[in-house]
Amino acid sequence: MSELRGDLHARGRRFAIAVARFNELVTRKLLEGALAGLHANGVAEEDVDVVWVPGAFELPLVARRLARSRTFDAVICLGAVIRGETAHFELIAGQAAAGIREAADTTGVPVTFGVLTTETLEQALDRAGGKHGNKGWDAATAAIEMASLLEQLPTQGGRTVIVDKPWGKVVTYALNQPSSVRVITVEPGQETSVHYHQMRDEMWVVLDPGLSVQIGNRQVDASSGEEFMVSAETTHRIANTGTTRGRVLEIAYGYTTEDDTLRLQDDYGRPLEPDW
Repeated sequence: MSELRGDLHARGRRFAIAVARFNELVTRKLLEGALAGLHANGVAEEDVDVVWVPGAFELPLVARRLARSRTFDAVICLGAVIRGETAHFELIAGQAAAGIREAADTTGVPVTFGVLTTETLEQALDRAGGKHGNKGWDAATAAIEMASLLEQLPTQGGRTVIVDKPWGKVVTYALNQPSSVRVITVEPGQETSVHYHQMRDEMWVVLDPGLSVQIGNRQVDASSGEEFMVSAETTHRIANTGTTRGRVLEIAYGYTTEDDTLRLQDDYGRPLEPDW
């Protein structure tokens, strides 16, 4: 029996927070709680985007757009709907909940629900940093956990595999010999080893700015969207000279397991042999 659960190790992940301006006395406190929850678990300030919308009814559309951008590991929705004397409360609360769930279902990106639905303003404040905690913090930590969990679950092309490296991590989304699809993440100020593969070719697509790419004798300060071909037996390295994490999409063809990786230079004291 296998048991999977997400963790709260969020360093290097990116999050968007969609927050409703209506009832800002409450939602501002929810936002403070969400930001505190993210930062407490290793998320850098530059890896969080906050988007203000008019009210809770507008949250689903913006959440769906953010999730579809594939820029974020998860989206956090924050709002406060407080009952009045009409049926407006039920309509807004129901539509917000259904739309936020649909945003996650249609995009496959975690979208968490941090919208308070209370009878009174006092009840809302109690749940926005008051005696009942802060639901913004809860929504943020749920987003971190879901992002971690989804990386571990099987995908259509097979199981996602995450390998931590001293310079970042490699996430394999599809490994079906003779091809593989990976996202290589290099943390700021870090770099991979200088290495080569004997029996595979790779195509790289740079996803973030701040990366320096070395392929053979060629060194390039790469731009987002720039593509590179790395032929078998060609040495290569990726270095992050920026201030935020940098990602490269790698599509490889050939013998794609790591025992075909030979290091020539490494800054982390690892042996110059396969399994970089």
